[in-house]
Amino acid sequence: MHKHIGVRYIYEDVKEPVSDEAAAQEVLTAETLATLPNDLLTQMHQAALDLDIELTLNIIGQVKKQNVPLANALLQLANQFQYERLLDLLEQVSTSFT
Repeated sequence: MHKHIGVRYIYEDVKEPVSDEAAAQEVLTAETLATLPNDLLTQMHQAALDLDIELTLNIIGQVKKQNVPLANALLQLANQFQYERLLDLLEQVSTSFT
């Protein structure tokens, strides 16, 4: 177009938006989970072991009162039925769940 009518294009560098999943992965670490009270972690661990969706969602609701980004990341795991990943993270925090 420039050759024929003299139009010049100005290109902007556009960064790709961070996906919800990528953002969740940044927040969802054993270190972040370790900031939660031990009793809440124990309850979450048991709910994940039992595959108790309702209880897991209730616990995530409690987490949301303390840490919204973490709760959203946990909710994403729960909605995708990634309980094994949740258990792995919880076990990294502590191996002394009763």
